[in-house]
Amino acid sequence: ASAQLEKFRQAVQLCPSGADIHFALAKTQTSLGLTDKARESFAEAARLGKEPKYALALAGAEVSYGNAQAAEKIYQQLLDTNPELVAAYNGIGAAYRAQGKRNEAEAALRRAIQLAPKDADLFLNLGIVLEGRARRRVEGAASDAALGRRKPFTKAALYLAQVEAKLGRYDQALEEIRTAQLTEPANGDLLITEAAILDGLGRHEDALNKLDAALSARV
Repeated sequence: ASAQLEKFRQAVQLCPSGADIHFALAKTQTSLGLTDKARESFAEAARLGKEPKYALALAGAEVSYGNAQAAEKIYQQLLDTNPELVAAYNGIGAAYRAQGKRNEAEAALRRAIQLAPKDADLFLNLGIVLEGRARRRVEGAASDAALGRRKPFTKAALYLAQVEAKLGRYDQALEEIRTAQLTEPANGDLLITEAAILDGLGRHEDALNKLDAALSARV
């Protein structure tokens, strides 16, 4: 790694305006624990490079260094110019969470999920924000999705809906179910959970209809 570091240093001297070279140098410095130097290199890559990946890397590094407030500013700048950048919403959610801003973190991750509803990692991160004890369940769902055992986010969405319902946030729980039903409209587990949520909202007749649909789906 030390030899690689020296090669990147020489490359930077030969081509100081190359964002990719500064970026590679930063990653090598990070691997060697040279955090201050890595921050400088990430910042230079972000200054030189136009692609969002450089600023995203700098912001992610700031979070890992414990500078969540600085990271939040970088992510927000990215979102000001790239309002549909999912990675920035996910990142700023982490920055908010590190600062104890749970409501802001939840809002950012929900926006990310709206933009990328099949990304199981976003459901995982939202589950961590919503309730710590949901973490193992949602991580399992994310693993299932990664291994292709289930559709990417159905199980994660199901658990999140159950968490939301336990917290009395029935409208948000219903939103989680409806998102999952975009790809699995006849999923019996989703229909049963939807029925319970509708019952919690006082929509008893709708709840009975959903139970009938769930029974039909399992026949």
